[in-house]
Amino acid sequence: MQRANRQRARCHPEHARSPDAPKSSATGPGWPTAVAAATQASGSLIISLALVHGHITTEEAAAASQLDETWQNQKWGEDPEQTERLEALKKEIRAVAVLIKLTDDFI
Repeated sequence: MQRANRQRARCHPEHARSPDAPKSSATGPGWPTAVAAATQASGSLIISLALVHGHITTEEAAAASQLDETWQNQKWGEDPEQTERLEALKKEIRAVAVLIKLTDDFI
């Protein structure tokens, strides 16, 4: 499996892991919990799977999950409440990254 992933990453650089992304085998017993937590935090199954599989960093996950809010801020001006929500979201996603690391270290 790892060999196939390395070959795919070599042939298709867009499939390579982000070096700052949490590293997960995505097969351990904590994997469903990490996906559920990331999905709840980001509001997106796609973003959570990308995070858990190490294709994006926590910062990228937070930015992707707040894309609409970011566009609204650029168009209409910054909303202090939205900025606070974004910081809280980043904390939640960082906690998910810690969960991913802990479950992988446990296995």
